Amino acid sequence: MASQIPPPPSADRVSSLPDDVLHVILSFFPDTDERARTSLLSRRFRHLWAHHPSVRLGRSDKLIYLRCSDPDSTPVIGRYQISVDRCLASLLSPVLQSLDLRLFSSRRSFRWIRRAADLSVRDLRLSAAPELDLKVPISLFYCKSLVSLHLNCCLPPPALPTFQGFLLLTRLKIMGTSITDEALASLLSKCPSLQSLNLDACHHLTSLHLSSPNLTKLKIFYCRGLELVRVDAPNLTGLQFVGNVNNLFLHNARRLLNANVCHFFYDGGTDFATPLDWARPIISLSHISERLRVNAWFFRFVLPEGLPTLFRNLRILHCCVDWVTPPMLNGLASLLGHCSNLEQLKIDLSCGVRKSVIYFRQLLLQLNVTQEEWGVFPDYMDKFERACEDDREREVWDPSEVTRVPIDVSRSLKTVTVDAFLGTANEMKMLEYLLGKASVLEKLTIGDCMMRAKDEIQQLLAYIPRASSHVQICELNMMS
Repeated sequence: MASQIPPPPSADRVSSLPDDVLHVILSFFPDTDERARTSLLSRRFRHLWAHHPSVRLGRSDKLIYLRCSDPDSTPVIGRYQISVDRCLASLLSPVLQSLDLRLFSSRRSFRWIRRAADLSVRDLRLSAAPELDLKVPISLFYCKSLVSLHLNCCLPPPALPTFQGFLLLTRLKIMGTSITDEALASLLSKCPSLQSLNLDACHHLTSLHLSSPNLTKLKIFYCRGLELVRVDAPNLTGLQFVGNVNNLFLHNARRLLNANVCHFFYDGGTDFATPLDWARPIISLSHISERLRVNAWFFRFVLPEGLPTLFRNLRILHCCVDWVTPPMLNGLASLLGHCSNLEQLKIDLSCGVRKSVIYFRQLLLQLNVTQEEWGVFPDYMDKFERACEDDREREVWDPSEVTRVPIDVSRSLKTVTVDAFLGTANEMKMLEYLLGKASVLEKLTIGDCMMRAKDEIQQLLAYIPRASSHVQICELNMMS
């Protein structure tokens, strides 16, 4: 058998690879300008970049955060526009999978988007400087092959009378624009196949009536002007909402699996009139079947008596709060009484003021600063921490206040995680309540503390009665 002769050292093995493999290699270059430079490597690479299915230009921070009013930005914008003109004119890809562009003028943008339509672009991402409030040109309606559209600080144009709609569009994200209720409703009416909608910082919206049979994911973040959100989506499985929960109403959301509902008020005051105001959106979310994530406002108003049993299918509950107070614990205990199938409970206490305290403590420990080098800083942090604890520990929780709530969760809860544990009186009451009720609990994890030594935590937990005989207690990221 003749031995194989190895190729000479100068052989170009990379150029002999198939086009699909070479395109994967080029995808590691995030910017199309960088991919175009590979044309100098060999004859094989000369036009390869032009066949790549994605185009992204001008990703440098200087371009992303560019202010058009700055005189120094004029040459940068000019070079970028020339680069886009040349790139789009040279593209040879039969189908353009994705195109990411920064818009500066409507006239030039018309040509760019029209060229993208000719290339059957599928994923189009357009952004503009916030101060321009630029309107996307009507050439957008030629992009009939769109599957995903992302508009950042630029407005969609009014629909043409002859436009039949984005029939293939499944994902739509609108961010930081002054889009109105009428304009959004008109755009959504042209997207019959829409499955994912993301509205972020659209402060000019006041009312949203969304009826979509195919919608599965909905995200609404910090839209300050929204006074009413009505959603009728029978196939909705994921919801993320940050805003005034009093204005959120879901109808026919029977398949909702994951919900992240965080109340956020914009006027600096409390906008709950009665507990029933808070109960309305809770009732609308009562069909959640798997997981729910809420912030501290969720526990500000306890579920009023007389309401039907809620969250009976909830399996995973994630609570983000800053301090464990009696109102919060009353709300938590009341909620757990309605979660007969809850298996995982996570209580994240690294929020608000506490987050700052923990961050500085972690920083000091990571820097391994000695006591002499600390000076007055650790003494200040100790006083700051004690003051925060004292302010929240003036009233200690009494679990007997919630004895009227059925503790169905005791027969299903298997794991409990508490992050940023400090060992305050109310935190100990909370653990005592959970350990004393959860009869099938398998694991309790105390994590990300950095405030108490491991021996201290173990000593605090040693004398707490436990309903489960096989529970395992783990400490993570503790001080040794």
